[in-house]
Amino acid sequence: MSRTAKSVKNVSATLFFQVVACIVAFFTRKAFVAVLTKDYLGLAGTFGDILSMLSLAELGVGTAIIYSLYKPLAEGDHHRLTAIMDLYRRLYNIIGIAVAVVGASLTPFLPYLIRDLPHIPYLNLIYLLFVLNSALGYLSAYKQTLIIADQRQYVVTGWRNGLDIVMYAAQAVFLWVTHEYFVYLGIQIGTTVAKNLVLTRYANQHYPYLLAKDRPALDGQTRQEIIRNVKALSLHKVGGVVVNGTDNLLMAYFIGLGTVGVYSNYLMLINAVKTLYNYLLRAVTASVGDFCVAENTESVLAVFWNVQFSFDWMIGFSSVCLAVLLNPFIDLWVGSAYLFTQDVTLVITINFYVWGMRKSVLMFWDTYGLYWHGRFKPIAEALLNLAVSILLAPRLGVAGILIGTIISTLITSFWVEPTVLFKQSFHASSLSYFKDYAVNSCVTAIAFLLTSWACTFVPAEGLGWFIVRVVLCLLVSNAAFAVFYWRRREFRFFLELFRSLLRLQRQRH
Repeated sequence: MSRTAKSVKNVSATLFFQVVACIVAFFTRKAFVAVLTKDYLGLAGTFGDILSMLSLAELGVGTAIIYSLYKPLAEGDHHRLTAIMDLYRRLYNIIGIAVAVVGASLTPFLPYLIRDLPHIPYLNLIYLLFVLNSALGYLSAYKQTLIIADQRQYVVTGWRNGLDIVMYAAQAVFLWVTHEYFVYLGIQIGTTVAKNLVLTRYANQHYPYLLAKDRPALDGQTRQEIIRNVKALSLHKVGGVVVNGTDNLLMAYFIGLGTVGVYSNYLMLINAVKTLYNYLLRAVTASVGDFCVAENTESVLAVFWNVQFSFDWMIGFSSVCLAVLLNPFIDLWVGSAYLFTQDVTLVITINFYVWGMRKSVLMFWDTYGLYWHGRFKPIAEALLNLAVSILLAPRLGVAGILIGTIISTLITSFWVEPTVLFKQSFHASSLSYFKDYAVNSCVTAIAFLLTSWACTFVPAEGLGWFIVRVVLCLLVSNAAFAVFYWRRREFRFFLELFRSLLRLQRQRH
């Protein structure tokens, strides 16, 4: 199967399974809100942030390993692959144990991490179940990474999301019937174990050399390269966890657990979109990595601009939809008691936009292994984020904490990441990237203003009128992007690609 065919298959599977999983997850959250209180929602979000801090134990090992797999996979070097995977397995077993031990040892300190800790029965046991689920996730992750690196993201996506769909449905049913949170968590842990078993079996069947008794040693050069990348990625991991994994903790401390519960619904919707984009990137990253190994810089740069253009459009469109539809959807979904004001919603959306516009650059960072060149950036970003968030939280609440994330990213990652990529990998100026970013930000803002204006003519209440708003978002925002971008080379490239796919489909029929 060609690189293009594999990418298309990965993307198609990702879209289908992720959309279905999200729909079922929304029904599960509806049951959660109906049966349990805001405090349970806030608890889940806060525990999630604590576990994200514990994920520092991983220190970027997975990203460093997957980068080291591209070349031996392309060359069919099974001995080197086996040696790398043995190292990966040993490291992840240690990480899983470390997460379990350190996580459990934090139990007595929960009252100091969460202000006004609610009186929820067996709260410590609930936390320990969260820790267990997190630790179990590391047990077979190394084999899943090999499947993804081999351009078979659709396999991992299919099984993960397929089992998630079953999990969400079971959780919703058992919540309605039993009203027991422990049953909800038990189903979640069982699903994590099932994912590990299914994907491990698939890897054993399709990569039998992993089970060979002859275990070759990893050569010194590859080991040194992995260690060097892990050292750099450990700093990126620390920065990423602080920037992206502390918002709920700060809200729980400065504002209260109930606010975390309200924010968790917004975060669930945002994360559903983020997960979709992350899966899409994983679906094509292996193909891009293979392409970068085989092709010249000029060809790779052309691919980068195609990827960047697609994210200009998709992230801009998604941001407009989120800004316009988040509050009406949450009102319909779980009720007006779980709403933020529109200004907070806009800050949440801007935070998403800043996150999304980095993804294409970061994908090429991963494929080129540029972690060492930006190793100090995440520490500066993390310190800035904490300082600004803590300063603004008492004054602006949720918006202040999120503004801290936005400011720290714009001061650091926004310019460091593309500058390093263009200088080290493309040997070109990054000025064209910043021009593209500025243009797309303006186009997105115009699309948002036009879409918001169009939606002012639509009544605020009722499912039917919400669907009208969705249609307006689809039509008005995409029309705005098309008007501004129809002359770009990348637009013509994707238009011709779409026409080619249509012709191929007609030939098959």
